[in-house]
Amino acid sequence: MQTDKGVVLADALVEHLRRQSIILPALSTIVRASAEAITRANRRIQRTRCVATVTASMMRCCSTCSRSAGSTLT
Repeated sequence: MQTDKGVVLADALVEHLRRQSIILPALSTIVRASAEAITRANRRIQRTRCVATVTASMMRCCSTCSRSAGSTLT
């Protein structure tokens, strides 16, 4: 599921629990679980973006620092 809408996540959780014949927890628990899922997903996305940005920056830096063929500079 790809959404950051708490209501959609909560609804999906309730439907999943019902299909599994599991007693539903209190509404506050469902809300907290949905909020936690959104928070974890956002942190994971941010980490992925950060790694991609750092990697791209390092690649640019390395390409500008590399020696040209026949250059005497090190």
